[in-house]
Amino acid sequence: MDFIPDFATEKYKVFIKNGDYEELVYFRNKCNVTLKGESCEGVVVHYANNETFNPHPVNVKTNEWPGTFPSRRAAFAADNCYDMRLEDMTIMTTLKGQAEGLLVMGERNYLRNVHIIGSGDALQANGSLYLENCQIDGDGDTVLGRGPAFFQNCILKSRGPFMWIRNTAANHGNVFVNCTFLGQGENAVLARSSANKGAGYPYSEAVLISCKMDNIRPEGWGSITGDTSHLRYWEYDSRTLEGEPVDVSMRHPLSKQLSAERDKELIRDYSNPEFVLGWKPE
Repeated sequence: MDFIPDFATEKYKVFIKNGDYEELVYFRNKCNVTLKGESCEGVVVHYANNETFNPHPVNVKTNEWPGTFPSRRAAFAADNCYDMRLEDMTIMTTLKGQAEGLLVMGERNYLRNVHIIGSGDALQANGSLYLENCQIDGDGDTVLGRGPAFFQNCILKSRGPFMWIRNTAANHGNVFVNCTFLGQGENAVLARSSANKGAGYPYSEAVLISCKMDNIRPEGWGSITGDTSHLRYWEYDSRTLEGEPVDVSMRHPLSKQLSAERDKELIRDYSNPEFVLGWKPE
């Protein structure tokens, strides 16, 4: 990646042979690059990294985190990258705590057949990201970020909330089509509150269309606080693993069940990656 020029207009493809790659991976300002593994199970990129081991920088005068990015706790980070593709590999952190396996920042990035394993925030996506046939395993806030992100035919596992969405009115949040949500404990909910420690995200958007789920709390969504006037926690046609309709009678009152007739245009639009992302994944 260091060899490839920053902001390249020429296309590059890097083939990664099966192997165990124990290393921190960080690169930035890369464009039009495909990283393709020999196989998802055979290419394993990992490192023991987390928030305690590699904390955010702090203001030395106030001892407070100034909110600068990117986070330094991820095992694999692609910072300010555009038109990147990652295919056929496993990316993971091997430490518990707040630690992404993968952090992606940039626009028009594409993940296919990638297995991401983290503790806490397994995947952080800041910028438009398309994911196809991926698996994401985490302990809570498993998908974190500002979006927009479109998940197609993906599997997600989480012990706590599957996501904490922090999008603003400027873009969509997280949209899942034909995905599977597998709760790994008693506290698995689809998303947690849009407000946290005084920080509010009133435009938080999570839309699930024709997804399967197992071991999700009956209320579906975690407690919701803060400004909820623009919140979008929407579901359509949620099913059990056996294909039966999920009992949504106890869903959080601020969430919404979409109707095939009343909301057919919404369902059509949100099933289209181009509508959500602002570009068409090829």
